[in-house]
Amino acid sequence: MANSNLAGFVPSSSEKLRI
Repeated sequence: MANSNLAGFVPSSSEKLRI
């Protein structure tokens, strides 16, 4: 999930808290 970390940092801020 390295790509999701970079691309999903701002748009998936709520998802980052889950992970």
